[in-house]
Amino acid sequence: MQATEASRSARRIVVPMSISSVGRTAPGHAVFLPPGVWTVDRQFSTVAFVVRHLRLARVRGRFAAFAGRIDAASSVGASGTVDVASIDTGEPLRDEHLRGEGFFDAGAFPQIEYGADQVVADAEDWRISGWMTIRDVTGPLVLHANSTAQDDGSMRIAARGEISRRAFGLEWSGLVEAGGLAVSDRVAIELDIVVRRS
Repeated sequence: MQATEASRSARRIVVPMSISSVGRTAPGHAVFLPPGVWTVDRQFSTVAFVVRHLRLARVRGRFAAFAGRIDAASSVGASGTVDVASIDTGEPLRDEHLRGEGFFDAGAFPQIEYGADQVVADAEDWRISGWMTIRDVTGPLVLHANSTAQDDGSMRIAARGEISRRAFGLEWSGLVEAGGLAVSDRVAIELDIVVRRS
């Protein structure tokens, strides 16, 4: 049975932000994006993740369906969604498990959501501070990003962040979790997106 918006809101858990969202601006630092409203061009973009498996191998996955919008008209705010059912790790049985009730529960929580309202210049890149919601848990996600102007007027943004999957309630079976031997708690999030001015 699908959870209603009201029931999801009632159950939502907020994880305290452990990384400060207060940054410094660097004098003379180039702007992250020129003013305007920008939308993600999915055809030329990738939303991916990497997790260590058995402390040796790295499992890479991606989401095929997603959308995003960045408003840089006066300040920078961003929002994005990912369709959980579009997960692809290259192993159909694993993907089916990840979509199921024991993990993402795509039937009840079909989307992962992200919203950011602060972009500040760091020493070498830009730090984007925001909140991500997976299932009924909302927690912080800080992305470190770089942006590059393209010849066709679009902008390419490469960004990387990391979350604790357990903090978002993403648990494997007790056998797999024992000692943390099978799947790492830390999940790297990697974005390579092209945005176009609306």
